[in-house]
Amino acid sequence: MNDLSKKLAQLLLSGDTVSSYKLVESLLYEGFTSLYIYENVIKEAMYYIG
Repeated sequence: MNDLSKKLAQLLLSGDTVSSYKLVESLLYEGFTSLYIYENVIKEAMYYIG
């Protein structure tokens, strides 16, 4: 699990939906594709959360 997925998982587990959204949004603005974000950040965070 990479640092971005760990951060997203921590934000989601703490209930901070606004910061979770901002994290994903910032990745899009940085040029990451939605497929990359899903496969490498969101999916990994969801596996961690269970």
